[in-house]
Order: sequence, then C-alpha cells, then structure tokens
Amino acid sequence: MTTQAEMLEQAEQEIARLTALLQRNEKYYHADRRALQLRLRDKFAIAVLTGRLTNGSYSKWEDVASEAYEIADVMLKAREATPDAQEATDAPSEP
Repeated sequence: MTTQAEMLEQAEQEIARLTALLQRNEKYYHADRRALQLRLRDKFAIAVLTGRLTNGSYSKWEDVASEAYEIADVMLKAREATPDAQEATDAPSEP
C-alpha cells in the first residue's frame, strides 16, 4: 500500500515534470510565432490567392501559389515606384 508521503513525492515529481514540459513548449511556441510573422510580400501573395480562389480562376495549386508570389513581387516593385508607399515599412506583423 502506498503511503501518503510516497503519494506526495510522486505528485511533486509529476508537477516538476509537467512544469519542465510547459517551459520547454513555451520556448518553442515563441520561436514558432517569430518564424510565422508575415512580410509585406506574403500579405500581397495572400491577397492574390484569396482573389484567385474566390473566383475559381486556377487550375493547379502549384501554379496559383507561384503566380501569387510573382504578382506580389510586381506589387512590391510598383510600391517602390510610388513615393507615398515608401513611407510605410516592411516590418513583420503578427500572423
């Protein structure tokens, strides 16, 4: 039969194990969030994808994804040529 002291010891060990697991997962969670931050190019590509997928004008997923980034690159070049657009930054934003 397990004594109360043994049960308490087991509970403390489990708490320590779970605390370490949570701390490790929290570290990876924050690293993943930083990796998922979107740049302006990604936002432009998302806008293109949304339009293409909404009106059904696509044939293969690979094609529409590549085209989205090609159009995003054109949008960035047009943005660079526009004086007012240059004031905004290309800082990452939250996903």
